[in-house]
Amino acid sequence: LVARALSRPDGTPENLRFIQSLPGKTWQDEAGLFTRERISHIVAKNSGGTASTAKLAAARELGLPVLMLARPDAPEP
Repeated sequence: LVARALSRPDGTPENLRFIQSLPGKTWQDEAGLFTRERISHIVAKNSGGTASTAKLAAARELGLPVLMLARPDAPEP
């Protein structure tokens, strides 16, 4: 299991391969990471921005399944 984030959350398992970094800028960067790490599936949150564009393009190019987690509903005022 491989995870990438800006910081490692408390309580993550020690056997988790953690990569502390920003997403790659191009789909080729992301595809290289996915290939090196032998990624078979992508699980990502829908952050509502464009930061995942390269990741999703790389997954599409490599034929990897993607599970996109929906954003929670905004709280009512």
